[in-house]
Amino acid sequence: MPGIDHFTILAPWYDRIISYKEDEELIKWAELPITGSLLDVGGGTGRVSRSFIDNVKNLIIIDVSFGMLRIAKEKGLPATCALGELLPIQSDSFGRVLIVDALHHCTNQQEVIRDTWRVLKPEGYLLIVEPNYDHFSGKFIRLFENVLLMKSKFLSDNAIINLLLDHSKEIKLKHVKGNSWFKVKK
Repeated sequence: MPGIDHFTILAPWYDRIISYKEDEELIKWAELPITGSLLDVGGGTGRVSRSFIDNVKNLIIIDVSFGMLRIAKEKGLPATCALGELLPIQSDSFGRVLIVDALHHCTNQQEVIRDTWRVLKPEGYLLIVEPNYDHFSGKFIRLFENVLLMKSKFLSDNAIINLLLDHSKEIKLKHVKGNSWFKVKK
């Protein structure tokens, strides 16, 4: 893929630049702990999913950035390089699938949703956290990533819900500090 590899450049500083402080609330939203496994698609350095380790049986981070995955592995987190559209995972394998601040970086968002749904176990939850398109912070992030030529494709809440409706009618949405949180039951 031609262009700047933003995430490999940012990887050594990513956790300090982009912190995550809603761990406890996200753990509750995900209805953890569970005896099953959690897949973090676009999980990068593991900045979010590392707080889930004590709440799941297994955890795997999937990302396309070797630089970000190197940091995750340095933290002792299991990480695999793959596209969210083509997950190298058996169907019905995970009780929770997490996509935090990553869907807008995916080239084919509909295929990411389709393949994460495929690997999600029946009765499991797909959890998506994205910048709220209409919130000031979401507008700022869109502008910032556009200036950096990141080719991000941000979606409104309704557009994300429309992607999810192909798979489930059990969709919950809430807004937390400038982000849209989606919880979808399989």
